[in-house]
Amino acid sequence: MMKTFLVTAAAGDTGAATVKFLRESGHKVRALVRRDDERAEQLRALGAGSGGRRHAEAETGSRGA
Repeated sequence: MMKTFLVTAAAGDTGAATVKFLRESGHKVRALVRRDDERAEQLRALGAGSGGRRHAEAETGSRGA
C-alpha cells in the first residue's frame, strides 16, 4: 500500500536521504523546503515535481504537480 509522507527540512542531509528512501520504496512524498534553490532541484530529480515555491509533491513516475 502506497502512503504519502511529509518530509520537513527536505533539502537538508537527513531530509534528502529520507525523501530518496521513501521514493525508492514507492511512496509519494511531500517535501517542504525553505528555498527553491539547487537543493530543491535535487529533490525534484529524485522524483519531486514542482508544487510551488515552498513545497514539491513527489508523484510516482511523474514530474510536475
